[in-house]
Amino acid sequence: MKWNTFYYDFYEYSEKKMISCINQLEDMGSTDEIIDFIISSEYESASKALIEKALKNGVRFSSDDLGELECNFDDDFFKQIVALTLKNCHPLKPADIIEYEEWLDEKTVAKLALDCEFPFTEEELDYLDRFLDRKVMAKLYKKNGRQYDDSDDLIICDKKEDDEVKLEKMGLLDKIFIHNTINKLGKWLKP
Repeated sequence: MKWNTFYYDFYEYSEKKMISCINQLEDMGSTDEIIDFIISSEYESASKALIEKALKNGVRFSSDDLGELECNFDDDFFKQIVALTLKNCHPLKPADIIEYEEWLDEKTVAKLALDCEFPFTEEELDYLDRFLDRKVMAKLYKKNGRQYDDSDDLIICDKKEDDEVKLEKMGLLDKIFIHNTINKLGKWLKP
């Protein structure tokens, strides 16, 4: 059965017929159409059958797609969807790990990052450094030919004559937030 035939007629099918048709699908639709089916279908078993078929056929759901799918399945099945989606990322690149990290636990992200065959950029390493264990980050930096400096977690302030604060080793948004907060506190605390 072709995807277009199934997709445009599935509203008329019983649960049993839907699952039978899903098993006979020769091709898959876009991720938008698959998600539309899952959200529209009144049969959870058919939704699960379609998502499993799609993932087995190499369909790759984006992080946004996963956000739409999350509330349609129980936690255990959703974790399987995320795992199979990552498996469909061949080869798995640092950007893939970053994209899907919100759906993974810290241990899984650490394992994927350490097993990744591609080098991480400085920005990707900085991003992961915000939530991964220091030991894992030290290994990851070493693997990428860099020295890990765990003092990045510290704020280094140098007071200037005009009472502005210079912050180093932080992201731009962190610097802006800290700078504005300190200036506001300084004005509030002055007599």
